[in-house]
Amino acid sequence: MIPKEHWSFIHNFKRAKWISNTDLALRIPIMLVFLAWVFQSVQRAYVITSLVQFIHGINFLLVPLHTLIICRSKMDRMYLMHLIGVSVVWLCLAIREMVEHPDKMHIFRGVQYILLSVTFLIWSVPTRILYFQIFLIARKTLGVNANFLFSRFILSLSGLFIFGILALLIHLAVHTYCKNFDHYFLLTQVETILFGLWTLFEIFMYSKIDPFKRVYKFGLNCIEKVYISAGIFMILQGLVMIGVIIYYKHIDRWVHIGEWILIRCILVARFILLWYYCVNELKSYMQEPKSTEEIVIHKEGVARTDIVDLSSLTKEQLQEMEV
Repeated sequence: MIPKEHWSFIHNFKRAKWISNTDLALRIPIMLVFLAWVFQSVQRAYVITSLVQFIHGINFLLVPLHTLIICRSKMDRMYLMHLIGVSVVWLCLAIREMVEHPDKMHIFRGVQYILLSVTFLIWSVPTRILYFQIFLIARKTLGVNANFLFSRFILSLSGLFIFGILALLIHLAVHTYCKNFDHYFLLTQVETILFGLWTLFEIFMYSKIDPFKRVYKFGLNCIEKVYISAGIFMILQGLVMIGVIIYYKHIDRWVHIGEWILIRCILVARFILLWYYCVNELKSYMQEPKSTEEIVIHKEGVARTDIVDLSSLTKEQLQEMEV
């Protein structure tokens, strides 16, 4: 059983300060963009239509970014409120979908948003708190350089952000100059590709805490394989569907609805999988290997330790080394 201090929102909220004084220059813009998303979800009348998808998409990237910033400083209530706020926004979007357009299509979309909201609250919020705790353990036991990892993660996240901006600009150009194109279906494919890249980034972010690549394990575990496969599947599906729409111009509505449902189901499952992945990671830090044969130190780990391999020396050479 994992102690509550490792994952409990309430426990960490009680212990944390309201705002820590580190990295505020990065965190304040994150919260401002998040508040814009909150405003957009509750008051659509005053929102610039062209910015809706941009604000929605960028907030997906701001959650892992905020988590990384917290890992190199200290957890506070502002970060925890950000996590809870994401779940609340999805709940507001669900209510708006079902109240403003009470037809079967929008009610179903509202139910999907409710599922995202509930699974994020139950699984993803504790997962991100647990990630912070694992990061602290890695810093203390393995000497992880938080700034080094942060720079690597930010580089990858910046690439994902630039790709997302370019994809949305391409969609805007197509929407402007190709009036007969199915723009909504194209936007779904752009979202699908970005969701796939986001999935791959998060498993990269969660698996790279240990600089020795988890010395008690051999290669990728089952959850990592499923997670990576899901990310690749979403990227390939989006690319294939873009090719299909270029050839056929218009796609049946049921194909679009089916794809939208499938992608949201993958996102819901991703929140749950990531929780169990983090739990397994924490256990790997807290338990000792059963035997020395289970310890696997990769080249990266050997380069950072003072380990001397004597297995290749002969018996005579070993005797000469004896004092």
